[in-house]
Amino acid sequence: MKKTICLLGVLLLASGWLWSKSAELDNYNQIQWPHEPAVSAVGAGFALRPILEGKTLVVSLSIEDEQEDNREVFTSLIKDSYQAWFNNVAAQIKGQGREAEFPQILKYVDRQIPISVIAQGPADVAVHVWKNDASLREHCLHRESAAACYHDGQLEFMKTLTMEKQRITFIHEIGHSLGLADQYHIGMQNASPLYSSYQIHDEIMKESNKLSCADADGLVNLIDRTLQLQRPNGARWNSFCPDSIETFKNGISSHANRYLFDRRDFRVLIQEYEKSEKISEKIFPTTRQIVDPFYIPNDTTVLKQDGAGRAALLRSEAGEEIYRVYGQDKEYTEQVVVKENEVLSVQKSRSMQRTKYEEEHKFLFKTFGLGNREGKLACEFGVNMRFAKYEEYKYGEKKPYFTVEVRFDRGNRNKTKNIVSKGNMEDSVLFKQFQGSAEPNSIEGRDQFQKKQSAWVTRFVTFAENWPKYLGLLPEEENLN
Repeated sequence: MKKTICLLGVLLLASGWLWSKSAELDNYNQIQWPHEPAVSAVGAGFALRPILEGKTLVVSLSIEDEQEDNREVFTSLIKDSYQAWFNNVAAQIKGQGREAEFPQILKYVDRQIPISVIAQGPADVAVHVWKNDASLREHCLHRESAAACYHDGQLEFMKTLTMEKQRITFIHEIGHSLGLADQYHIGMQNASPLYSSYQIHDEIMKESNKLSCADADGLVNLIDRTLQLQRPNGARWNSFCPDSIETFKNGISSHANRYLFDRRDFRVLIQEYEKSEKISEKIFPTTRQIVDPFYIPNDTTVLKQDGAGRAALLRSEAGEEIYRVYGQDKEYTEQVVVKENEVLSVQKSRSMQRTKYEEEHKFLFKTFGLGNREGKLACEFGVNMRFAKYEEYKYGEKKPYFTVEVRFDRGNRNKTKNIVSKGNMEDSVLFKQFQGSAEPNSIEGRDQFQKKQSAWVTRFVTFAENWPKYLGLLPEEENLN
């Protein structure tokens, strides 16, 4: 399979939003559903698999406004960057005297990696070097502050960098082509929630300017996953970082999340892991009942914890079972709410640095059932702003038939600025459920309808005001109203 890597710039090293754990890209392997054939081999389409299979990695290199000496420089950068990843693992193993623990790994990393760089033609990886920032952003989904990017198998690079920044950037982006995820503070957005380490260390996939013990952890775990390798006698192995409390097996940390989710159509698969082994899996259908998107389960009891001691399975007083996975620290990034063996909602939250405002924003995304329809809720929260949008869809359609959004004043995030709706609220499944028997066509019914409409919008605004506090993203004492 041909993959395109476009190397862009200098990878946001000065942004200051960075944190670190080694992690596998979330699309390195698709989750295997029970009783279904495997979609592809682990790592299919990434550069690591052909390297481990002993094949020559073929990389095509194109350079915008190419000059005579550019090809030689970038060819060397590509080869040196791939080699550096494998040399780092070999150095960590030998430097710590752990050759007997990693004989199979040494066989794959302690060698010269065969790489052929071509101008055009079929290739495992395609690298594009652009002449300036404008060209770079065009191929990096217009990311304003990217110095380099890797998306959908494409790695973009800008050639006007200093030699040192080129070296760091290439090694980082080559890490993506092997299958490793970003480790910025906004990171874990492209990382597997299961195949990720827990502790913080400097590494090239974060802001470091050199490969580290954490990078070696990541690549060894990736090799173990790709080739299904284990240490002698199936033992867990200690991180290469001396201050780490983590051990690994099957690519999974001792402090990993307990659950892994996957959603297809109207079903959600929940896999449970303990001590790096899968111990159970369940498939739940999405409910066809009307779900209240503005309801937040509270008064919960923790039933199970993950490897890091975080609440992984909770039960509310109303009987919902809440399954959680975490990204950074104690913020959960995804949860599935189940009641009576049906999924009520799938919820995702994440952090992202909004460079336009020079502040960190929190996001919440929630999907839920509405009978024969589907609802989606998207919320954004920043230091000086707040925004929420509710949408309803017919199943299988990408365009919503009803939307209402609320924005708050930028100078006072607790003051409603405006409320905008698109489509007819009377068509909203959720609003029909909320309004009860109100008949908008009669004079008396119209008055009742307007009162119900006002009450519905008020409830939506209240949720938009308070959801960061519900999710534990704000201190309890902060007043949101």
